[in-house]
Amino acid sequence: MARKSQRLRRQRRIERMKAKEQEAKLTKVVEDNSVVLERMKNVSNSCDKILQTFEPKFNTTVDTPETEEETLEEPSDIRAPMLKMSEPPPEIKETIKQTPNFKTMTKKNLVKFAKENNVKVYAAMTKANIIKAIEANL
Repeated sequence: MARKSQRLRRQRRIERMKAKEQEAKLTKVVEDNSVVLERMKNVSNSCDKILQTFEPKFNTTVDTPETEEETLEEPSDIRAPMLKMSEPPPEIKETIKQTPNFKTMTKKNLVKFAKENNVKVYAAMTKANIIKAIEANL
């Protein structure tokens, strides 16, 4: 009987450790993705600014060309790319939901919030686990 209870306790301990490791990995992936998304937004904004001010200019004649290789003439049938904007590009507005302070919410309210946001939680879960599940899915 004692061996069986020890085995059960050991199995539960191992399951808890695996669950903690999995939650830590999930949290790290969520943070890594948000960093990558933020970088992509910054690069996109920079590219937009560059494209709006892009107007290449070519020399049509050179003062004293000594050979044909030194001539920097632009062929007349090829035109330089130019960006002409009649109206400014639309601004992308992101709606960021303000997340409430989960620690101050009651367990009942947390379960309700999770159901509204399509987060799979159970009423039998602890408040801490419900909060982790909600934060992982937002």
